[in-house]
Amino acid sequence: MTSITSSTPEFFKLADLNLNGQTIAPFSVFTPFYEDELIGKRGGRDWIAHARNGIAPEELKACEALVPLFSSHSKRRELLRVLTTKYLEVNFPCSLQLSDIGELEEHVLKIVQVSNANYVLGRRASESFPKNWCGDSGRSLVASLMAHGYPQAAFAYDSIDDHGYVILPFRLKDNPEGVILADPTSDQLWKRVLRKLDKPPRNMISIFLGNQWEYRTFWGGGVDLYPNKITHGGILREQLAGDKPLNAAEFYEHGCEEFLERAFKNPITFQGV
Repeated sequence: MTSITSSTPEFFKLADLNLNGQTIAPFSVFTPFYEDELIGKRGGRDWIAHARNGIAPEELKACEALVPLFSSHSKRRELLRVLTTKYLEVNFPCSLQLSDIGELEEHVLKIVQVSNANYVLGRRASESFPKNWCGDSGRSLVASLMAHGYPQAAFAYDSIDDHGYVILPFRLKDNPEGVILADPTSDQLWKRVLRKLDKPPRNMISIFLGNQWEYRTFWGGGVDLYPNKITHGGILREQLAGDKPLNAAEFYEHGCEEFLERAFKNPITFQGV
């Protein structure tokens, strides 16, 4: 059987998020801090800055280990079939069962690293990235997270305001259910207003609680980007079985609230390899 990853991904031990106590509230990760930390872990090399020109072969190999299912992969459909076979026993949608806040922190910091590598590959693929890349980049991140043991990952799409991103529902003991939101093209949502910023917020990662929340940036004058369409691992199986295009419009569930309600009722533990 074809292997999804050609090499073992390297996840660094990153600085804690300082999530103290037994309860959590909605928050956003300060991703520029972790970008700088990753540069330090990589010997001072800024992979994003060198993505278009100058990324070394071993650096590219490390990125591809973290993001084995980037949208331009020549064997992507074959690898996705392997991926869905891995989760034949999983009922979709599902949520990530967590025992404590420390475990939530651990998974968020892994997602930070996969999202960072996903951005490197996006920048390498197109000079215009992240503009108009939310679909391809978001689905790449979903599939790669699934490859790393997160079948809970789903692509969330606000078709009214035309923006998509990744959500990963979770259940945490003695806390409300919630989602990890990872937006791999978030910097394009701020440039119209914050033109003077050298680094608009990119690779935004936030924690929201419950099945109703708001995701607002400067996109569309500050509209709420809460999704109205979802695609997840179960839908991906249907797409592959029918040889349909992987971005076919009919392969979405309508209604994020209902999706999250079902996911929260079906918690499963981390499926790491």
